[in-house]
Amino acid sequence: METNIITQKLIDHCRRQLCLTYKQIGPARVSVDCSSDSANGDIVRPSQIATSVTADNLRVKSIYIQKKSPNPFKVGFWDITVGFTFEYLLTFWDMCGCEINSVEAGNAYSMKLTMNGVDISCDYEDGMIFTSDMPFWNGAVIPLDLPICRVAAHFGLLDVELYRNKKKNCMDEVRVTVGFLGVVSLLRYACLNLSNAKYAEAPALCSFDGGFSCNGLST
Repeated sequence: METNIITQKLIDHCRRQLCLTYKQIGPARVSVDCSSDSANGDIVRPSQIATSVTADNLRVKSIYIQKKSPNPFKVGFWDITVGFTFEYLLTFWDMCGCEINSVEAGNAYSMKLTMNGVDISCDYEDGMIFTSDMPFWNGAVIPLDLPICRVAAHFGLLDVELYRNKKKNCMDEVRVTVGFLGVVSLLRYACLNLSNAKYAEAPALCSFDGGFSCNGLST
């Protein structure tokens, strides 16, 4: 018996571990709903009576692909730009240790990579691969926008600073330092052909003979 299976094959992956400071992500900005027409993400301006600030509840708000295009100089390679937006809660305190106010804030970071996406040739029409080449799709079509980009990310809050700017005509701000771990993977659809496929029988690992024994260990 012959069976065809569609799957996603890992082609390349890249792991990045970074310490992001205000030099990479800028000062803290007011968290906004990006779907709103009035969203602007103004820089958080601390009160003049604030003497310290804390940050809590760091979380990833969104991960999005900003760019995915073939590299013009390396055949089979792709230029990938991934955007990350993360949020946290800032709380300002006065010299007596009393809370002044809290602000939902956040930052954005973009990571650029060049990854191996494999050079392939496909017969296609209007951006779709048709079932004449893949009959096991039962009339369905799949987009030609390959390779597929998968992203996983984790952020950790390392430090937060209430920065009093002493330069003329410059305003105060809040600066955070964030630990970042990201993994970007490129995958392609692949067809696995299984000939004479049979179910495999699991080996007997345990036996019961009076007492209990498993792989030569008895109790």
